[in-house]
Amino acid sequence: MSHAAQSRGTGWKGHGNDGQEGNPCGIGNAGRHSAPVGQGSGLKTGRDPLEIVLHIGVHRTGTTALQRSLGRQAKRLAAAGVVFWGPKVLREAKIAGILAAGEQAVQAGQGDPGSRASDGFLTALPQAGRLILSDENMAGTMHRNWTQGTLYPEVSPQLRAVLSLLPARPVAIYLTVRDFAGYWQSAFSHLHRVRGVSLFDATRLSASPGNSWLPALRAVRAACPEAPLHVARYDRTAAHRVMAALVGAETARTLSPPLQGVNASRPAGGDGIGALFSPDETERLDRAFEADWAEILRGVVPGVVVVADEAPKAELPSARPRRGAGRRRSGRADATRRGTERTMQ
Repeated sequence: MSHAAQSRGTGWKGHGNDGQEGNPCGIGNAGRHSAPVGQGSGLKTGRDPLEIVLHIGVHRTGTTALQRSLGRQAKRLAAAGVVFWGPKVLREAKIAGILAAGEQAVQAGQGDPGSRASDGFLTALPQAGRLILSDENMAGTMHRNWTQGTLYPEVSPQLRAVLSLLPARPVAIYLTVRDFAGYWQSAFSHLHRVRGVSLFDATRLSASPGNSWLPALRAVRAACPEAPLHVARYDRTAAHRVMAALVGAETARTLSPPLQGVNASRPAGGDGIGALFSPDETERLDRAFEADWAEILRGVVPGVVVVADEAPKAELPSARPRRGAGRRRSGRADATRRGTERTMQ
């Protein structure tokens, strides 16, 4: 069965008033949309073409908080000519199966995946404005990262599969990078909870040559060289900063910021999930990440635009703490949570 046949009739449906993601067709005034991505100078009017923006994560960088915040504010976004489709919409449209088939096609040397899938796939596509597509699985899976000790080795076929489904190339792509120790610890906590992963192999992960974001960034740029790649550095304000960049500064001022602590992982080393990095391993990983980030700032990957580090002026609300969260913490885990980037999400 072709990809088109698999996806036809899914409709990328909206989800009513469930408070998560609004109706994809509910763009409001079809001739209005936010300013060009990255400029944040307000709204434009006129019959401008549809702008497609991709937010591809990555996992454990506040993506869930950002997605829930935008999904719950669909009416405010529609007033600015912005439509948000998050994981709930995209996964109902069976995008995961299409991406998997796309990866297999690339590995088999069959060229760009999903070339037959665009016909009938986006049946509810807005005619104008800005469409934000957000799903961290566009970049790959945490489990693949975990087993290979590498950050998003499958991003190229995944992203090419997504691009083949779109009626136009995206005008921008966004992702957030995280320090390596924090990423692996948070990923392990999540995989332990949802997939039963029980062994945290600190030696393997801390020594892995896959501890670099640069290959993934280069793969994204190669897959879509015409769209600037906006990269944010993870901290407690990252979701808010990326949200403002996605929708534009003026629109962002009309929205409630993402909550803190949404989909947060368990405390490092807590609840019997195993040992984490030693202080020496954490220091080694931190040095590697800072070297990576310095290369990003230096422009070693052409076409990368760094999202501003300034935290939003609005005070960020916090999600209600979970019962029993933080009761048990090992001394070894405490050593890994230095600085703002040790907050597990």
